[in-house]
Amino acid sequence: MQWDIKRLFKKGFESAYPLVPLADCVKEQNLKYDIHSLNKEVGILGVNNKGGVFDAYTEHSSKIKQKYKKMELGWIAYNPYRINVGSIGIKQEEHHNNYISPAYVVISCKELLNPEYLFLLMKTSVFNMMIRNNTTGTVRQSLSFQSLGELWIPLPTLDRQIEIVNKYNALNAQIANNNVKVVEIEQKIKTYLETELGITSTKRARKKSMYFISYKDITRYDIWNVSNSCYGNKYNHKNLKKVVTLRSGVFLPEKKQVIGNYYIYGGNGITGTHNEYCYEGKRLVIGRVGEYCGNVHLVDGKYWITDNAFKVDKITDEVSWEYLELALISLNLNQFKSISAQPSLSQTRIFSQQIPIPPMEKQNEIVSNVSLLRDQIEQLKSASITLRHQAINDFEKDIFK
Repeated sequence: MQWDIKRLFKKGFESAYPLVPLADCVKEQNLKYDIHSLNKEVGILGVNNKGGVFDAYTEHSSKIKQKYKKMELGWIAYNPYRINVGSIGIKQEEHHNNYISPAYVVISCKELLNPEYLFLLMKTSVFNMMIRNNTTGTVRQSLSFQSLGELWIPLPTLDRQIEIVNKYNALNAQIANNNVKVVEIEQKIKTYLETELGITSTKRARKKSMYFISYKDITRYDIWNVSNSCYGNKYNHKNLKKVVTLRSGVFLPEKKQVIGNYYIYGGNGITGTHNEYCYEGKRLVIGRVGEYCGNVHLVDGKYWITDNAFKVDKITDEVSWEYLELALISLNLNQFKSISAQPSLSQTRIFSQQIPIPPMEKQNEIVSNVSLLRDQIEQLKSASITLRHQAINDFEKDIFK
C-alpha cells in the first residue's frame, strides 16, 4: 500500500517559503556497524515520544549480536511505526551514546537544511496531522525513508531557518531557567521543613528509623558506631499510629474506568478520571504500590482511591490536614519501600514513624510559609506552559500561512 503523502501534505498547508521535496534535503544514514567485536562498553541511544532521543543504556559490545546504526550530532532518528505519536528525536551535545537500533530510520540533513529546523518542523501539528491521517485504519503502517522523502516542506533560506530556530530556543531557554528556579524553591521548602520540624533519618543496626531534631535547639548529641542521632525538645512527637488510620483503596480495573468528573488516585497520584467516586471529603492519599510509592497528596471533594494507594484518615485534632501533609512529605516515606518486582510500602513501616506535633499556631505558620513557596512554583510552571505554547505557535506561524 503506497501513501500519497506528497499530494495530501501539499494540500494541508500554505507557506510564504518555497516548497521542496524532503528527498532533496536529507540523506538516509543506513550504514550498520558490527560492534560485537569492539570488546568495550558501548552506549546505546533510544527514542521516545516525550523526550525524543535519549541515552538509553550502556552494554558490553560482546553481548550485542546484531549490527547497530551510528548517530552523529544533528542526525535525526524516528521509529517508523510510532512517528505518528511523536517518536522522533535529534542527537544533541547532551547525548553521550552513539549507537542506535537498526529498527530506527536515521537521517542527516544536506547543506541547505538546518537539522534543528527540520526536527521542529517534523514535530508540528501540521506534520503530525498528515501522518495520523495516513495511518488511520491501518494495522501496522510505517513511514519508510522513501515515503518520508515524498513529503514537501517549506524551505526558507538557511539564515532564516537558523533565525526561526534561535527564536524557538530562546523561549525554551526561559522555560529551562524557570525549571531551575522550581528546583531551587523545592529545595528551599525541603530545607525549611527540615529546620522547623527537625526530621532526619539515620541507620542503626541495619534498620532505618526516623529521628526529629531542631538544629537551633541542640544541646547535646551522641554517636553510636557510624550513626548520628540528635534529639531536640522543641516539639512533642507521636507515632503515626496514634495520628492516622490507613486503609487500601478500592480496586478499579482499567477496563471498567469511564472518563468522568472524578479524579482517580493511584500509586503515584492522579492516574485519570472516572464517572463514579468511592470517597469524599478531606483526607490524605499515600501511594502504596509502585516505584514512587510513599508520595503524599491532600485531597478534597469526591474522588476514587484505588488499591494502589492508602486512604488516610486523621484520628486526632492535634494536627491540621495541611500540616499533616507536610509532615508526611518530610518523612520521605519512599525510602521505606520494600524492593521487589513491584515496590510497595506497608502499613507497618508507616506506622513505625513519628512526626513532631507543634502548637496549632505554629502548624498554621509552617503551612502558610510553604504555601507561599508553592504558589511561586505554580506561577513558574504556569509561565512555562505559556512559553511552551508560544514557542510552538510562533514556529508554526513563521512557516505556515
